[in-house]
Amino acid sequence: MRVVYLGSGEIGLPTLRFLAQTSWVELCAVITAPDKPAGRGHRLTPCPVAILAREIGLPLQQPKNFHSRENLDFLRSLRPDLFIVFAFGKILSGEALRIPALAALNLHASLLPRHRGASPIQSAILSGDAVTGITVMFMEEELDAGEILLSKEILIDKEETTASLTEKISLLAPEALREALDLLRRGEAPRMKQDPALVTWCEKIRKEDAEIRWDEPAELIFRKVRAFNPWPVSYTWLPRPGFGKKSLMLKVWRAYPGGSDIPSCLSQPVGSVVSTSHGELAVQTGEGILRILEVQPEGKKKMHISDFLRGYSVEVGMKLG
Repeated sequence: MRVVYLGSGEIGLPTLRFLAQTSWVELCAVITAPDKPAGRGHRLTPCPVAILAREIGLPLQQPKNFHSRENLDFLRSLRPDLFIVFAFGKILSGEALRIPALAALNLHASLLPRHRGASPIQSAILSGDAVTGITVMFMEEELDAGEILLSKEILIDKEETTASLTEKISLLAPEALREALDLLRRGEAPRMKQDPALVTWCEKIRKEDAEIRWDEPAELIFRKVRAFNPWPVSYTWLPRPGFGKKSLMLKVWRAYPGGSDIPSCLSQPVGSVVSTSHGELAVQTGEGILRILEVQPEGKKKMHISDFLRGYSVEVGMKLG
């Protein structure tokens, strides 16, 4: 099978390695994003897919304009049987989708039709889903609407973060793709239509989404802390009486709702600190208590909350946010 891989995200690296190591796959091109300025020096930096492709000597293309006539003609000249698309970040036109002889397959990090869109892994955590997974589908021009070839499920642990769940799905993806390609080779690949009644959508995550709203229930804030780890990271504001700077931005990397030994102080305003004992910072939310366990003060490294409390003055009754 002559295959063109299209992707930019780190989640696709195990899948790209699988394709590179499979004897009956001829990986005739890897299409990914151009190098972009990054860091304080704005040095041109390749994406993870470009780095891996160069390391193992794969034919790499980084078109500035994927939809240009020049790039489409190049793809057509490769005479591919398949496009394999995973975390590419671009929508393929109908003209592009008609280039491969067999199909353009997309790997989507959810159990479609649930969580179509840009943030399926974060959205599975935010929604409190018990399971998610990977879907291999035949691509259409409409976003994430193609017929499903197969899906594979994975459980979402109680303290799962986007970082840990992304890693699990990235390792599940090659297994799903191997099975999908075997079905295609045998001419037995199913094409299952998605049920429109079950479609849900998820938008691109923004930095401002990560600011903690203390009027929300502790359980929801707990899910947001996990969903926004490792990016953009949930944050709140800590008052600093006596300092020129009014508040300190405090990133919250780990938290947990509830605890029978700390009563929910409904008389306290939401966002109020209700306990700093036992090496924990407990905060009143709109419904229940949230225990903050790991933080990162502005300009500092991540630290356990007990270390933070030894270095910063935080008192019961102080209001965050």
